[in-house]
Amino acid sequence: MAFQKAVRTKAKARVAISGPSKSGKTMTALRMARGLVGPDGAIAVRDSEHGSASKYAVLDGEAESETAFVFDVIEPDEHSPDSYIKSIQEAEAGGYGVIILDSLSHGWAGKGGVLEIVDSATARAGRKDSFGSGWAVGTPAHNKLMDYINACSIHVIATMRVKMEYALEQNSKGKVVPVKLGLAPVQRDTTEYEFDVMCVMDADHTMHVSGTRCPELENKVIDKPTDAVGQTLAAWLGQGVDAPAPRANGAKANGRTAELTAALDTRTTELIELAAEKSIDGAPQDWDSMRAAIQSTALGFLDIKGAPEPNQFDPLIAAMGNAMFGPDGAVVIPESDVRF
Repeated sequence: MAFQKAVRTKAKARVAISGPSKSGKTMTALRMARGLVGPDGAIAVRDSEHGSASKYAVLDGEAESETAFVFDVIEPDEHSPDSYIKSIQEAEAGGYGVIILDSLSHGWAGKGGVLEIVDSATARAGRKDSFGSGWAVGTPAHNKLMDYINACSIHVIATMRVKMEYALEQNSKGKVVPVKLGLAPVQRDTTEYEFDVMCVMDADHTMHVSGTRCPELENKVIDKPTDAVGQTLAAWLGQGVDAPAPRANGAKANGRTAELTAALDTRTTELIELAAEKSIDGAPQDWDSMRAAIQSTALGFLDIKGAPEPNQFDPLIAAMGNAMFGPDGAVVIPESDVRF
């Protein structure tokens, strides 16, 4: 692969807003969303905060204001990474310009979230240590959601709860004691790398931009931010040439591509879970790389040949199974309801 001149393309916003309860995360997200999509743009909200977003909906017959907005909402009672992906896909298919994930923390620590996935996989494997089995399932599930957030075709604003973060340090008497480091988002500690803008709200409803790729927002401290923040971000993201259409993404997928890609991912997860349960000796430990390689190959297949016929991915899955379970065939890969 040869180096090429870098070309700036138009992009969609990826914004994270963290803060304590009642700090204004949802209100700020709605204002920012309106600025991103303009006065006529459609806003979708995935509300896992017990209907709190709808408290900011306009009343019948009223126009939008700085405290009341027109938007559509869903309120799921299950918060697995796959359920978040489904919500984003529905927003893409529905023609919305932005989706607010309020909050993304439930995808980590809520019902069906990554921590529950890890605990369940660890229990199924009959282990007390989650690092050898539970995270082999939980990490790919989390990465799958983060990858979809970055690849989707609309703006994404995610709110996150915060918790007090501690570290163990040695004091002047040589004793190891817990020390408060400050507030940290209730999410994986690397999540901040997935977003163009990271904002922190305080109790006075002031927004502190803690990290951004947008020069106009760098180090900004904004009291009760308005839709102007979204407008600034939209102007910056709108510079450059049009981005190429995604290969396989939600409603924009061609033919059966989206269906097949989702089925492939489901089957990959089944096999990874089986490997973790069986504690197979010599099984590859780099689950993320294996998943990425398989999906990259499959998507390349789609690009070259178009939507494949049923079962066309089976040789690829079989090869993955052999790589996981060894050439001696000691473990038989069970039949799956997922067909390709």
